[in-house]
Amino acid sequence: MIFAGIPVCALAVLVLVDSSEHILSEKYWPYIFYGIMMVVVVLGMLAYNVTPKRFILPLGIAGWIITSSILCWVGWFGPHGAFAHQP
Repeated sequence: MIFAGIPVCALAVLVLVDSSEHILSEKYWPYIFYGIMMVVVVLGMLAYNVTPKRFILPLGIAGWIITSSILCWVGWFGPHGAFAHQP
């Protein structure tokens, strides 16, 4: 399951898309978000089947590192983060 870091990394990028809620209505954004999540997970399963086995571990570890970096950055410095810029 280490390869799950690749699809989860793609999902972490969705956290960075904070302005999409203003472009789309609040009513439809959760459905679009969960639809994108399902597509990314299915694509991750397909990518697992075609990726050479020697790349599974390095790609998975890199995916988890990037995921944790994105989520920590958003949590600390994002619009509602702990160290967010307050005008």
